[in-house]
Amino acid sequence: MKAFHLFAALVALAASPLEAGERIAVHVSPRIAFAPATVLVRTTVEKNEDNRAMEVVVDGGEYYRSSLVQLDGDSAPRSTTIELRDVPGGMYVVRATLVGRDGRPHNTVQEEVQILSR
Repeated sequence: MKAFHLFAALVALAASPLEAGERIAVHVSPRIAFAPATVLVRTTVEKNEDNRAMEVVVDGGEYYRSSLVQLDGDSAPRSTTIELRDVPGGMYVVRATLVGRDGRPHNTVQEEVQILSR
């Protein structure tokens, strides 16, 4: 099991390039796992002086988690990794939303994750 976690961490650390015009990207690993699962959510944010916060939401039937990460404009780290432990079985939508200095959401990206019950 340690080898799996090491592999998942290495995948999460790989650079996720942003497409032209994107300000934020999200990568979830693994996309399919057995419950209870450890899921890594890695976001990549384009450096921009307007970036003030990023909200990461994991939403599924009986499990919800939300994290707000403060960003310091151009000085903010380009990538952030959030580890979710003991995620129960179900289908989940993982959303990352970039918030500007006006306090309003600017960009939202999402991926789906399936955690299989044993």
